[in-house]
Amino acid sequence: MTLPKDSNRVKSENYQTPKGRDLNKVFFASLRVKDAGFLEKIDKLLDTAGLTEIFGQNNLVALKLHFGEKGNTTFIRPLFIKRIARFIEKGGAKPFLFDTTTLYRGARANAVDHIKTAFENGFNIGYPIIIGDGLLGNEKRNVEINKKQIKKASIAQLVFSSDAIVSIAHFKCHLLSAFGGAIKNIAMGCASKEGKLKMHSSIVPYVDKAKCISCGVCVTYCPVEAINIVEVASIDKKKCIGCGSCISVCNEGAIKITWDIELKKFQERLAEYCYAVALLKKERIFYINFLINITPSCDCFPSS
Repeated sequence: MTLPKDSNRVKSENYQTPKGRDLNKVFFASLRVKDAGFLEKIDKLLDTAGLTEIFGQNNLVALKLHFGEKGNTTFIRPLFIKRIARFIEKGGAKPFLFDTTTLYRGARANAVDHIKTAFENGFNIGYPIIIGDGLLGNEKRNVEINKKQIKKASIAQLVFSSDAIVSIAHFKCHLLSAFGGAIKNIAMGCASKEGKLKMHSSIVPYVDKAKCISCGVCVTYCPVEAINIVEVASIDKKKCIGCGSCISVCNEGAIKITWDIELKKFQERLAEYCYAVALLKKERIFYINFLINITPSCDCFPSS
């Protein structure tokens, strides 16, 4: 892999990878508390797991999280995010919150709407919010990985510029990836719009005409106007980008995909995009998963 010219930020002079650090070790903390509260337990978990080992003094540390779509209530509580940011700040670094623009239409498709939605969902917690792929989602660079599905991964510019990344994922179910957690948070969340499109492009849903009631909800949520209704809904396969929005919003279960074909490619691409970010940042990624409010779908929809 050839790093960009300004990638020296990734190799900060005041940071050295701790020798013997076991990157595969997993730490757990129960939500049950007795003497101390859960916020104190977060501090203890981060300290025990060695979060401060991934960054140096004055490093810019990106907290990758999902701010929740407008109307959603199951995203990770801002109070928990603030506690993690404060822990990093006490360690001498400069934390900030970030996500990237969405592929689908909604309240996070551009940086202005995305930040406004984050504020509405309570993330005005005293730390900056930066949208990693820019105003419209086109500020990105490629990482060559030469894997089965992806040869070049289109990654948000901010990922290159930050010193370290802390992935803070809400673990939940997902219609396309089965589960959403650390891998999806990094893979989809650090990709530019171009990258998101590459990952989704193998998924082509179809309409079960017997179940469709022609309500038009799928038409409203389709980001590329690929769905029309005559008697029932129909999907233009040439326009479809495979984002899966229509599947999630159909209350009748009328929009489906061929699970054994399309999803395998999507999941492989998801893993390969996560690999691209891990290759770029090396040991300077820390993963936190919150197994709370486990929902049947992702936080991109109010219904979750």
